[in-house]
Amino acid sequence: MRMHLEIEVKWALTGAEHARLGSRLPRLLGPPRRLAQDNRFYDSADGRLRRAGLACRLRREGAAALLTCKGRAAAAPAPAGTSVHEEHERHLSLGEAAVLERDPAALALLLPPAWREALAAASLRFVGGFANQRRQWWDGATLVCLDRTAFPGRIDHEIELEGPEPAAAGERWRHHFAGWRIGVRPQPVSKAARLRALLTARR
Repeated sequence: MRMHLEIEVKWALTGAEHARLGSRLPRLLGPPRRLAQDNRFYDSADGRLRRAGLACRLRREGAAALLTCKGRAAAAPAPAGTSVHEEHERHLSLGEAAVLERDPAALALLLPPAWREALAAASLRFVGGFANQRRQWWDGATLVCLDRTAFPGRIDHEIELEGPEPAAAGERWRHHFAGWRIGVRPQPVSKAARLRALLTARR
């Protein structure tokens, strides 16, 4: 699997702010790349990956799929409100993804060593998922992602700014937001963590 650091600034939006940005951003950056993402998460029955600060996600996106194993970065010097994670990724065909969805034991064999060690002898299983509608732009320095996420029983909206210089990206986009009268509210809780909280509350 290919490993890299994911560095993001995440801001929560209201539905009205999301709609406003959906109109404003194309004027500034041109037509977006539109992505329909189906996200499925896997862990042991007793949550061993979660307890170790790790996550395993299988994402279908258009005509392809992506297996992502995410964990906290060993050293993450970053401004407040910035998320820094170590990501291991493997690109898959939809056929390969379908096989892994039917057989989590085969999926477990693809995990990086730290993930397999956290699982120990426990079996991997599907624990929940959500659908995300993403509009994506490249502003020359930062990947700008406008998200509408359908969780069980709830819709969330947010914008993610991903790139190697989060402080500069945040300052640049704060300026745009101020001109568009959109508030800047950090989103400190990941989509995976929000999903877990919702599923726990429904039990």
